[in-house]
Amino acid sequence: MSTKTKDKKKFQNQKNKKKRNRKKKKSSLVTIDRTLSEDKSGKSSSDSSTPSISSQDTDSDSYQQKASSQSEIETQSSDSDSDSEFEKKKSKQPNLVKPLNHFQIALKQLQLSSKPESLPCRETERKQILDFLTNAILKKKEGRSLYISGMPGTGKTATVQEIILELKKKGKEENFPKFRFVGINSAKLRSPNHLYHEIANELEIKRCNISNSCKLLDQRFKRKFQNKEFIVLLIDEVDMLITRTQGVLYNIFNWPRLQNSNLVVVTISNTMDLPEKFLPKVRSRMGMLLISFMPYTRQQIQTIVQSRIEGLKVFSQDALELCARKVSAVSGDARRALEICQRAVEIAAKRGKSFKVQMSHVQQATNELLSSNYVNIIKSLSFHEKMLLVSILKVVRKYSIHVVEFNQLLQIYNQVCNLNSYKPLPFDLISKVCYRLVSSKLIISYGRNALYQSVSLNVDSEDVMFALEREKPFNSLI
Repeated sequence: MSTKTKDKKKFQNQKNKKKRNRKKKKSSLVTIDRTLSEDKSGKSSSDSSTPSISSQDTDSDSYQQKASSQSEIETQSSDSDSDSEFEKKKSKQPNLVKPLNHFQIALKQLQLSSKPESLPCRETERKQILDFLTNAILKKKEGRSLYISGMPGTGKTATVQEIILELKKKGKEENFPKFRFVGINSAKLRSPNHLYHEIANELEIKRCNISNSCKLLDQRFKRKFQNKEFIVLLIDEVDMLITRTQGVLYNIFNWPRLQNSNLVVVTISNTMDLPEKFLPKVRSRMGMLLISFMPYTRQQIQTIVQSRIEGLKVFSQDALELCARKVSAVSGDARRALEICQRAVEIAAKRGKSFKVQMSHVQQATNELLSSNYVNIIKSLSFHEKMLLVSILKVVRKYSIHVVEFNQLLQIYNQVCNLNSYKPLPFDLISKVCYRLVSSKLIISYGRNALYQSVSLNVDSEDVMFALEREKPFNSLI
């Protein structure tokens, strides 16, 4: 047999093999849905006008297209089924957010940051402040300034802020003049002169800095122009602005007296006798309206706590009375009472939902909050260190001041020792006692010369009283 016939036969065998492979592939396509082939029929008729390609390529391409479209339909159907099942399960599931129990609600309402709708037990003081601000804004008289004094935690700042919110709301809803409120806490200033810069920034005065802000404010309050907005300036802890010349205090009380200032100033101090320390030029610029916030009584503290937890049967009556009695005996600070009650609720909540806050919970909370690290340090002091600390406390409470001059402290210390038949230490030794208290961070000293330096308590007066209330002879001195 010739080589030509052999090659021809070999080529024919290969061709037959390809045909058999094509038939196998076509048979596998039978399982694909008929609708897909009908959808593709439009495409195949349009493709007939294109140049012809090998049958093997067309078969493989159509197979891939049909397989991919089939998988897409199956995926979509499975997704829709899963979505519908998820919606059904979601609709059947109960709400997972549990309602707050009475202990959790009480904790929320006893927080210091939680502002009640109204402050109880300050109705008289509130009416005086409201009448003053209302008349000042409506009549726009010059020389309008108000001085408010009282111990910490007696509701001074909270009462003023509540009145400001009420007047602002009144300006939106009724025919009441609008005004701008500027509130500054002097304890947060770097120095008294920084007050000018803070006020200028609040009034959005342009191109102001530390050096020229006082001058720009003078121009702002002296200049007359139409539609000049009225300003209510609140300065909290004004006793921190006392300097040797008292120039800042003079400007504060002088600005409202300017004819075109459109300004009213409200000052708040934790010192009861601060006006007595003002220079005559400052006192001449102050207004005659002075309002004093006295410490809360036992009944008032109890009323304040009850107003926070009204409708919640959380506290027993004895527990509330114990908390009010302890706080009123020490300071009358309503904030401390709220802190004690909040801690007592946390202690009672650990015992179970059905329990109320009892006297034992309040007692434990009081011990925890008042027994700070400073209390333990005070208890470990020597006799004369405690005596010096008590002397500082007596001066602070007697004269309602924060900073005590060292020579004044020595006089009180000597008097306390002599009246109780104790021999006072000489000057050089008592100076060392004072330095030890400074190193323990119980007091702060100001100045280099020991004879002319001043000192102040660096701890809460309640901590001092709590640490020494059961120790003789200090329990009879504080």
